[in-house]
Amino acid sequence: MFLKITKAGGYEYAKIVHNYRENGKIKQKVLLNLGRIDELKNDPI
Repeated sequence: MFLKITKAGGYEYAKIVHNYRENGKIKQKVLLNLGRIDELKNDPI
């Protein structure tokens, strides 16, 4: 598992992704979408 940063619509999003092999090919499955990075930085948790 790893943290993947993607860009869409002018924003960056953080996702937790799992790699696995299926029929000899490596695939990725998004386990959790954490949301926009700019909103995560400002979150007062």
